[in-house]
Amino acid sequence: MPLIVAHPDTQHSVQAALGLKKAGMLKFLFTGLSLRRPEWFGPALRVLAPGAHARLAQHRSHVEFDSHEVRVFPSHLVAMRLGERAWSWSQRRFGRCAGRLGVAEACGVMAFNSNALETFRILRREGLPCILDQTIVPRRWSDRVGQAECDSYPEWGENWAAPSWRAHLESEEMALADIVLCGSEFCRRTVESEGVSPSKLVVVEYGTQTARFTPRPEPRPDDGKMRLLFVGMLSLRKGFHYLMEASRRLSLLGATVTAVGALRVRPEALRRYAPVIRATGHLLHEELPEIYRQHDVYVFPSLIEGSSLSIYEALASGLPVVTTPNAGSIVRDGVEGLIVPPRDLDALTAAVERLTRDRDLRISMGRAARERAVRFGDWSHYGERLARALVPFA
Repeated sequence: MPLIVAHPDTQHSVQAALGLKKAGMLKFLFTGLSLRRPEWFGPALRVLAPGAHARLAQHRSHVEFDSHEVRVFPSHLVAMRLGERAWSWSQRRFGRCAGRLGVAEACGVMAFNSNALETFRILRREGLPCILDQTIVPRRWSDRVGQAECDSYPEWGENWAAPSWRAHLESEEMALADIVLCGSEFCRRTVESEGVSPSKLVVVEYGTQTARFTPRPEPRPDDGKMRLLFVGMLSLRKGFHYLMEASRRLSLLGATVTAVGALRVRPEALRRYAPVIRATGHLLHEELPEIYRQHDVYVFPSLIEGSSLSIYEALASGLPVVTTPNAGSIVRDGVEGLIVPPRDLDALTAAVERLTRDRDLRISMGRAARERAVRFGDWSHYGERLARALVPFA
């Protein structure tokens, strides 16, 4: 039985569909954002939905898809600009369309968390396979952790404000799914902690563009400055505030941070860290490889992830990584980087200081990082792992 991959936005749905196509398991990709675009589409999308335009920058030309292998649900593009209510309505309608397509084509559907419920309700009635890709820890888990962090650091001005109905929706998705895919062992454990049967859970690690994200030809000369990098939302759930405080403590050792991503905290909260931080805002994906190569250590002290794609990129770029177990990464403590407990400022500071002072350790971990990324491979290797996991349902 061929499978439909359904996602109204992007994430790694394109890579999933390509992997299934190469294994002869794909019926088609059902998406809210067309991958085959006329010349006027890019400028129009930049005006109507600049965020979507940025996300699609990495999907410029997927010539591997034939025209009949992509179905488009175009109204989702407009709904993204009309607010939460319109966006939620569009997601539900997208899900119902995906479910009806599954029934019409006698196909199982691989859908993604927070977008799968309507699809699975329809498929369940027909006895068709429901495959859930859980790209992040469950909302009940993240709501508990995220709200507690916002309450603990009100001066950063981040409001969690997660609607409770989304957690209920996601719980029903997991209950209806035949299989729940998780990007990391950490994500799998959190899903299991919410009462999902371990027999339904399968870990499929991601990949990255190892041909684009590559190390510097030679280690950067030691000039007494430590250039740290963070890529992701500048938010409490990413542990950004812990990185800022650790960097302030280490400023006498020449540590500075480049922070790439959208700001989710009060701008004024960053003022006390102005000497050590350079915030670039959001950058296009095509700009990131050179950014990684300009830095010495990647620091990502996240509290809430599924499996951080930025860590895959940092590893491929030959950067040692300081992170937490909650990042769901493939980093091994003491090999490609250092793993510290979440919310532990002293441990985070000590780990970064260790790499700041020990250049030989940085270099050896950076080489191991590149080897680790190459071992897990690019997105085509992810597609092969995914196809193997879904053989019983195709």
